[in-house]
Amino acid sequence: SGELLWKDQLVGRLSKGNDIFAPNISVICDDIIGKELKARVEVRLRHFFDRLLVKHFEPLFGLRGDGSIDGLCRGVTFRLIESLGVLPRDHVREEVKLLDQESRKKMRKHGVRFGQYTIFMPQVLKPGATRLRLLLWSIEEAINPNPPVPTPGLVTILNSDQLGFEYFTKSGFKLLGSRAIRVDILERLADLIRLQDKLKGFEATLEMVSLSGLSFSQFAELMQEIGFEVSKGRRIKLKENPDGKLIQTASQVINITSVDDDDLSAGLPRVNTGSGGEIKSEPLSISDGSNKIIAGNFEDFYTFKILPRFPKSKNFEDKTISI
Repeated sequence: SGELLWKDQLVGRLSKGNDIFAPNISVICDDIIGKELKARVEVRLRHFFDRLLVKHFEPLFGLRGDGSIDGLCRGVTFRLIESLGVLPRDHVREEVKLLDQESRKKMRKHGVRFGQYTIFMPQVLKPGATRLRLLLWSIEEAINPNPPVPTPGLVTILNSDQLGFEYFTKSGFKLLGSRAIRVDILERLADLIRLQDKLKGFEATLEMVSLSGLSFSQFAELMQEIGFEVSKGRRIKLKENPDGKLIQTASQVINITSVDDDDLSAGLPRVNTGSGGEIKSEPLSISDGSNKIIAGNFEDFYTFKILPRFPKSKNFEDKTISI
């Protein structure tokens, strides 16, 4: 609602102005104080709000005031400032492709990061800046009541209230299906994925899953949303034998679909199944041929392979993966 309080008392209210960074300020007071005193209160409130903006958005103001940025770079800069420091790369994909390294260097000097999915300024993702960004956006778009502020420290949010793509962008998150992930975490995840063989496929690592703050199955759903084909498998999770050694070979990885006589001939253990052919997660014993017996349970694992193109959706306009 853009209310300004002093000692828990309402003294002013913000409303849409000519500039998103300069909303109008209306003083809330009795007429008995007079026009002169009312004008002084307005100046004081303006001074307070301007200092608050500088505190949280100083990198943005530095970028806007850099006279050396011109041409196409100036256009991208304007879009980033207009988006309050968080700009989906899809919105300026063609313009960014045309930027030379010197132009990018000028923007990076102010803390701009060119991510695979988002162009953003890490400093404006802090809780205070996020709260202020949502406030400015709600004033500019006349949203009432004010949109909720994400809990500080969360890296993923379930979109249970169907708040929409723009809300999550202004919150510093990327909406992917039913969940949103913080843009800086998504870029760190993209850096880890970039090291993998995406054409042949790779397995989700504990580092990837821990970074996202999700379970393995939730992480698999997230990977589908960013354009990967997901395969689920099941294998034996082994424990150490008395010698402290793990008995596991590549041939002991079991596909989730079935285990047959060919598996047995390859040295795999027979698996008890239920009436529907489901694999039971129960302890079993296996041997490496040297009479060393070991107990283990089944564990699920996920592998991912790049898809060249995904159908467009309202939440994620272009799911083409560009490295």
